[in-house]
Amino acid sequence: MDYDDMKGKVVIITGSTSGLGLHTAKSLYQYGATVILTCRNESRGRNAIDLVQSRQRKDGYTGNLHLFTLDLSCYKSILKFCSEIKSHFNKIDILINNAGVMGLPFELSSDGIETHFATNSFGHFVIVNQLLPLLEKSATSRIIIVSSGLYKGVSYIPSLRQLMGEQDWDYQPRFAYAFSKLSNCLHTAELAKYATIYVYNKSN
Repeated sequence: MDYDDMKGKVVIITGSTSGLGLHTAKSLYQYGATVILTCRNESRGRNAIDLVQSRQRKDGYTGNLHLFTLDLSCYKSILKFCSEIKSHFNKIDILINNAGVMGLPFELSSDGIETHFATNSFGHFVIVNQLLPLLEKSATSRIIIVSSGLYKGVSYIPSLRQLMGEQDWDYQPRFAYAFSKLSNCLHTAELAKYATIYVYNKSN
């Protein structure tokens, strides 16, 4: 899929208010895609919209932008986001799971899950499951899951009780992030077995 294929394509990018996600949004918008940006903070989201719109469109391309609130560490927020997407769009061509947190001290999400795992892994897992029917309606759909080479540093798998704060463990922020990225890789491998769409994993 090249830039000439972006006209009319619907693309969701999580973590699109800064960094890689924002630059990706700029490029896809520039070439005519309908880009769905997600944000936890509406003010930052509006600022991202302004930054993307400042990118001059290529001749003949007319992209569109949409902004939705999404907190990947909150199951209720994820379900609300997916419900809104389903009510606004009849297909999704590309889902880019880019959002993530790192370097946080141990804390639990509102659902009682370690924050790195909740945000980087579980949240994206739920989004894929919820939106898969819309992705399957596109003949050229893609799921792109952004990972990290740090996954190679995972030396053991923490238990669910540890991830839910019910059992003590030697918590290290770097390890928690690496484990969440390993989970992304495993999710990609499993999707590639069963999904009827193309799945990519990008490790930076």
